[in-house]
Amino acid sequence: TDAGFTDALIAWTKQKETKRGFAVYTAELYSRGLIPEATMAAFVKTVVDDLRDSIRHPRTPPTEEHVDHLVRFLAAVAPKVKEVKPMVAGLLAVPRPETPSLCMKSRFKLEDVAKA
Repeated sequence: TDAGFTDALIAWTKQKETKRGFAVYTAELYSRGLIPEATMAAFVKTVVDDLRDSIRHPRTPPTEEHVDHLVRFLAAVAPKVKEVKPMVAGLLAVPRPETPSLCMKSRFKLEDVAKA
């Protein structure tokens, strides 16, 4: 019933799609040699560090969504960046009670990344 709800929903959806697109685009640029390996490794390290902190926060919808965005980035770049798998394995080693914001959907995606 809120007049601005539709606009807010559209803006949120666009932001979500932009984040997904950035991950895929970055991975593609890296695979074509347009982003140096050191830069891509720094991107991945930043995302993993942020994810490591975020999964420990109390579970809220915004936190879960943020975690999901980070997991999607890692899933998009994992096939092309070899440093992702060991970092993801380290995240999965953290006991579940210590990661309230890592929902099962995101955990399964991380497990798929670690296995691939």
